[in-house]
Formats: sequence, structure tokens, C-alpha cells
Amino acid sequence: MPIPRITRVVDQFVLPSSAELIYELPVTPLSHIQLTLRNVNPTANTDFPITSAWGNISRVTLTLRGTTLWDLTGEELFMVQNLLWPGSASFLRRTLAATTSRFYLTLNIPLSRKPYSPTVGLPPLERGALLLTIRTTTVTGSPALTITACGLEGATPTQVIRAIRMVTTVTAAGDYDVILAPAGHILGFLFRDAGSPTTADTSVIKTLKLLRNGIEHGISSINRENLYNEMLVAAPPFFSPADHYHVENTASSYTQNATVLSQYLTDTFLFWGGVMFDVDGTLQNMLEYSPGDDIRIRGTATTTGELRVIPIELVQVA
Repeated sequence: MPIPRITRVVDQFVLPSSAELIYELPVTPLSHIQLTLRNVNPTANTDFPITSAWGNISRVTLTLRGTTLWDLTGEELFMVQNLLWPGSASFLRRTLAATTSRFYLTLNIPLSRKPYSPTVGLPPLERGALLLTIRTTTVTGSPALTITACGLEGATPTQVIRAIRMVTTVTAAGDYDVILAPAGHILGFLFRDAGSPTTADTSVIKTLKLLRNGIEHGISSINRENLYNEMLVAAPPFFSPADHYHVENTASSYTQNATVLSQYLTDTFLFWGGVMFDVDGTLQNMLEYSPGDDIRIRGTATTTGELRVIPIELVQVA
């Protein structure tokens, strides 16, 4: 029976600011790549939010023989991971009262639909074929990173998960198209809408549909609010790692055991929505295309702003 193989690629090291770091990954079969980020609480009794933790990583890029398989920001990787492997991306924190407190952001690059799959992921490769590039911003919280490669001994998968970000700016209300160029079958989509309906009922994707050669395909029509529902059908814990806040109702003085207002989510999570066709992870429900197909998302905007689209694909290993 095959057994998992876990290989530490790089031991915990302090991330430098504004750097580009390139690592050659093992030649063994791979199911996923773990990026565990340790942060130190920079200021006692001051919040160190999840957005600061993933904000230390401006881009994670994985290339196979020069072809890009994954290209996402730290925030985007967190969201894609939690859609594919619900609940596996998290931010583990202890007390904010001490500057010695360690916090841990758990990121993975999921190359397979399920961990340690024998059929999906990357097979054994020649040395130097698989490169991981990590770019950083001006870092905060003294982040230190550990990189680990995980796979199933003896596996020879022929398909791998691919996720590459697309960014467009919607400059006017009304209809617009985002043209896609899928390299394989599409398992689902993630959208980040900077104009999400958090303070008004407007959005850069107020409604959207998916077209194949001009005909509705997969998504005939869905509105922005329903994308929250779709996310939770596919990944019930998706919003659970969000920072939660409690507001104490003590207008003029401190009251012991005072009633507090309900908790609420950080807005960043509410910028995200998506659709997963392969909800049960069996790879039986996907959108399949033929070479030359015209695939596009047609959106209707009621406001302007940036839209990120991340198709999650299943592609053949070259």
C-alpha cells in the first residue's frame, strides 16, 4: 500500500522584505506544498489581523518546466485552498497581550483535489523541473516561513490542479465580458469583487453568466449575493477563519459582564464569492471544453472597481 512522503524543502527562515525567493522542489510525487508562516505579535494589546499575515506574501508562483501552474497572492491562495480543501487554511492565534505570542498562517498549494491522491497531483519529475517562487512585500510581524512538499510514494498522477489569477478593472456600469483561456476542465471559479455589497446593494458582478461559444453554459445567471450561498454549499467553513470583532456596549463607563453586540466578519472575506461545480471532490462534475471554444464570463456591473477571477482547473501533466 502506498504511504505518504513528507519532505521539508526549507527549514523555518525569516522572510526578508521586498524579496524574490526561488526554490527547487523535490522530484518525488506531489499532492500539495505546505507554506507555514509563523508571525510574532508586534505590539501588545493591539490586533494583528489575518490580512497582515497573508499580506506579507505578495505572490506565490509555481512553474513546471517553465509553464505556470499556480500564480496567486497570499490572500488568493488562502481562499482557493479553503474552497478546494475546506477548513485547511487557517490563522492560529493566541493572546494579543504579549509580544512573544506566535501566530501561524497555514497555507497549502493543493495540486490534487484531495490530499495524497494517487491519481491527481504531480508525478516524479526530473531535477529542476518544478520551481516555487515567493515574493514578499514590506513584511510585518517578523514572519518566518517553512516549506514542505507532500505526496504519495509511488504515485503517477496524470492530472494536476491549476489556479492562475486574472485581474480586470470595470470602469462603467452595465455589461462587460472577461475572456477566459482554460487549459483544461474547470472545477470552479473564485471572484474577488472590491465593490462587494457590504455597504450598498451594488457590485461589479451584480449578475454574471458563463458563455461557451455565445451560449449559456454551466452558469445561466447568478447574482452577487447568491455567490455567498454557493461558497458555503461547496465549503461550509469558508468564512470561519475571518477575524471576528465584538463591540462592548459601555457608552460612558466600564460595566462588568456587559452585554456585547454580535460578532462580525472582516470585510475582506466578504469581497469573495464563487462557484464550485465539483462539490463532492469526485471530479465527476466539471465544465469541459474543446480547443478553439470561446469561453467568457459576462458580468453586469452596478458600480466600478477591480475584479479578480480565478478559474480552478484540472489539466493534463505535460
